[in-house]
Amino acid sequence: MSCRTGSPHIPNAGRDMNMPGYITEENPTTSYFGTNLRTAVQNGSITNTRLDDMLRRVLTPYYYLEQDAASYPTPDPSTEYVLGTTYGIDMGLDLPAG
Repeated sequence: MSCRTGSPHIPNAGRDMNMPGYITEENPTTSYFGTNLRTAVQNGSITNTRLDDMLRRVLTPYYYLEQDAASYPTPDPSTEYVLGTTYGIDMGLDLPAG
C-alpha cells in the first residue's frame, strides 16, 4: 500500500523499486512508482543522487551475475506470449498453430 500514495518519501525512506509495476489489467503500462517517481525527481523531492543510488542497487546484481553477457541464458521464450495472452495484448508474435 505504501507505494500507492505516490509520496516522494517512499524512495527517500529506502524503497528502490516497486514490483509488480502495473496498476490495472486494462492498462498494464501504468505504475504507482513510474509517474510519481518521475514527478518527484523533476520537482526535487528526490535528488538525482538518490535516483542513482536506487539504480545502482537494482542493477548491481544484474551485472555481478553477468546477465548482460551473451552466454547468460535468455528468458523463457514463451514469456511474451503468456503475458500477451493473459492481458489481451497483441505482442505481434507469429507463433505456429499448436
